[in-house]
Amino acid sequence: MGTGTGQPWWNLSCREAAAAHRRARADLGPDSETTAQAKKELRRVVRKAKRDFWRQKINEATEGRDIFQMVGWARSTGQYDSPPLKDPETDAIYTRPEEKRCLLTRTLLQKAACQEDIPIAISDEHQSARLSLPPASHQEIEDTLLRTKDSTPGPDEVPVTAIRRAWPKVREAVCTLFSWCLELGWHPTPFRAATLVAIPKPGKGRDKSNPRSYRLIALQSMLGKGLERLVARRLAWAAIREKIIHPQYFGALPGRSAVDLAAAVVHDIEESWARGKVVTLLTLDVRGAFDAVLPGRLVQRLGQQGWPSNIVRWVASFVSQRSAAVRLDGETGATVQVQSGLPQGSPASPILFMLFMQPLFTLGSIVRTRARFGYADDISLLAASDSLESNCE
Repeated sequence: MGTGTGQPWWNLSCREAAAAHRRARADLGPDSETTAQAKKELRRVVRKAKRDFWRQKINEATEGRDIFQMVGWARSTGQYDSPPLKDPETDAIYTRPEEKRCLLTRTLLQKAACQEDIPIAISDEHQSARLSLPPASHQEIEDTLLRTKDSTPGPDEVPVTAIRRAWPKVREAVCTLFSWCLELGWHPTPFRAATLVAIPKPGKGRDKSNPRSYRLIALQSMLGKGLERLVARRLAWAAIREKIIHPQYFGALPGRSAVDLAAAVVHDIEESWARGKVVTLLTLDVRGAFDAVLPGRLVQRLGQQGWPSNIVRWVASFVSQRSAAVRLDGETGATVQVQSGLPQGSPASPILFMLFMQPLFTLGSIVRTRARFGYADDISLLAASDSLESNCE
């Protein structure tokens, strides 16, 4: 098996299917229906060969070292170090992993904007909340925790697959934990620990030596993300039902897509043109987005919006005493305390960010408010009048 391919699962069936595909391609051309069918058959045979080979390996595992060998199947065979990073303030160049981790931490996590925050406090206004959310059922908790895509776990290294396997045994305990967390407004401390991975921001032409060209994605506990997802879904539905979020602010909300937002913008522009108006569209981007959220002001804003006190307390707990360690070039640095921002990668961060930004859509006159559009951290201001000068006033 694997002769001439370098793959252990390559067998006689794969070789015959590959030969049939080559013959069809040579005799009938790459665009013929026969060639397409041969290609489809080759893919089917290869998938089956892989599946059968690895299943056999699993069935034949008898010792501990066999299990550890399986763990390495999904690991990358290559190690690629990150490029040198330059300090945007001093222009110093850092090449060692520990130096680059410190620079990323200092630049992206330890914000000077923290000085503009206010202390987190649950005031009396939170006790007179105008919104109410029903208790979470066990089925709702199970759906939010288990019906999700597999992703890289956090510091506890417990994947969703393991939770699914153990669910019959831990269901009652986990549901009880989540219910009490919601009722008391508490996000357990282990759920607030994260491993941060530096991911380059998309787009060509970015300076890879600039720390701001990277995002620190939080790898968190899967149990913790389940609780955060539960809160996020409840916040999103209530925000729409109670009209807390502006109808032209889109993002982490059910029933609101980027296509809908684009259609709304185009409609308003074409309607203004039909009335003979000059249209101006100003686009804005919130720098840092999640990293720019101030915890104290976020909690204050939720109280002003009328959210239940237990939800406000949960958010206060979620954003407080967070800890993180940056993983770079295969090494994980020391744990640091994160004083501001929302963790990128958390299911709760998008909706909390939108609630934090909501006042931008309610300031000013009604006419101007209707001319505002937003998608997450991208905001557009639309003005229509008889002249460009009037639009710019």
